Amino acid sequence: MEYRIDPSVYAILDEWTRWLGGVKCFSSNTLVAYNRDAIAFLDFLSTYRGESVCCASLKCIDDKDLRAWLASRRKNSISFRTNARALSSVKSFFRYLAKHKEVVNEDVLSVVLRFKPKMLPRSLSFKEIIELIEKFSSLKISWIVKRNIALCYLLYGSGLRISEALSLRVDDLAHSEIKIVGKGGRERMIRLLPIVRVALADYIALCPFELDEGSFLFLDRNGNKLCRTAVAGAFLSIRRQFNLPEHTTPHALRHSFATHLLQEGVGVRKIQELLGHASLASTEIYAKLNAESLMEKYRQFSVRDRDD
Repeated sequence: MEYRIDPSVYAILDEWTRWLGGVKCFSSNTLVAYNRDAIAFLDFLSTYRGESVCCASLKCIDDKDLRAWLASRRKNSISFRTNARALSSVKSFFRYLAKHKEVVNEDVLSVVLRFKPKMLPRSLSFKEIIELIEKFSSLKISWIVKRNIALCYLLYGSGLRISEALSLRVDDLAHSEIKIVGKGGRERMIRLLPIVRVALADYIALCPFELDEGSFLFLDRNGNKLCRTAVAGAFLSIRRQFNLPEHTTPHALRHSFATHLLQEGVGVRKIQELLGHASLASTEIYAKLNAESLMEKYRQFSVRDRDD
């Protein structure tokens, strides 16, 4: 017998996802993750209990069901952090059920994961960032190589999330300050370093597609908006080709931006503002990281650009 999720439950999942986006202002990436987590749990539940998951059965789920799902994920090497996010997604769905559908399940809402120390974000040293850019530059020069280099400069020079960088449009560059809409719809203004603007101009000059004011700034080889998967693939390829550190990722450049600024003496609250963190606690984690002085690094960074 094939077990499944009843269409009525899918309809509620749809409503919940739209509510998260419209009322809670969750980003599209967060919406996808939350929806995927909730469906994964209900799919597991269908097989685990040997029955279709319908609206009535949502009331009967207990903490053992949820813990069995989390345990099965741990056996598949899912990290504590990812499991914690998945649990948060499921509990969000059940809070929605309680508030909007009168489906109250305290067993699910009471489940907590035992505390595990949060892993510190891994940043790159200035030398490693320069090496990354040099390795990209060593490839056969093309507009795609220039695009990837521009992304590196942008992510490290401004601390943007990759999703924020890929959402930029050409006309954003016309302003001295760029408005970024981050997680939860929170807005912040950033200024681009001159070296970043030069790298972006080099990319735009070689891009074979017409980039009008309303176009997305970063395009793929087909002229469509560049996606995170393609960027991750480019970083994976360069890591493997040149044996770069495993944590050489787009997000590591954002971590490096914060870590280096903090080491230079920039206040945590200012860094929180630059990163667009909702909670100061999210930024304070960088205080635990060691890094070399950033001011000298930025001077080196700028000198290198002028020399080139």
